[in-house]
Amino acid sequence: ERSTRLKTISQRYGNLFARIDDCLFETDMAGMIRDMNPAGLKILKIPEFLGTESEDKEVILEEMRRRKISAVDLYENPEDRKRLINDLLKEGKITNLQVRIKRLNGVAFDAVLDAFIDYDEKGQPIILGKLVDLSAIKQAQHLLQETNQLLSEKNSELSETVAELQMLKERYQQRSSELDSLNSELKKTNMKLEEMAITDGLTGLFNHRH
Repeated sequence: ERSTRLKTISQRYGNLFARIDDCLFETDMAGMIRDMNPAGLKILKIPEFLGTESEDKEVILEEMRRRKISAVDLYENPEDRKRLINDLLKEGKITNLQVRIKRLNGVAFDAVLDAFIDYDEKGQPIILGKLVDLSAIKQAQHLLQETNQLLSEKNSELSETVAELQMLKERYQQRSSELDSLNSELKKTNMKLEEMAITDGLTGLFNHRH
């Protein structure tokens, strides 16, 4: 029963390992990659670099070992790998370590690394870790900054337009008031002209036209 339970748990964690989108890895202290999930292989462009069409993780890892490709080759700055080992030996684990990771095609990207020291079935120390590619996050942040900048510019333009419309409204109200005043004066003038047209200017009596 215990054996069955362990097998079930092993399968469950194996499925979890395979489905996580971040890079999960296991290396020895020298940097040999003992295991890596499919997402990690994809993020690091390893199958493309090896020129293999196989999706079998074990086949890909075996080819990496044959070509002596190790975790050391994945750091843009080799000193970051040394810093990782030193911190792990002192603390036993690290979290949120900012590093520049280099894909095997030579393209580097920003990443954050969590790792800790564990021991294999022979009692040898190994490193288990998670690598998160920050490229998409930084791209989204850059896009957000550009969007915010564009919105700020549009808001500024809109504010100017609103100010211009307010000015035009005030000008219209002023002209409208002037027209009302002119219309009032014109009405009075017309009434006066009408009165002058139907009365005699000397006697003030209605004339023949009236």
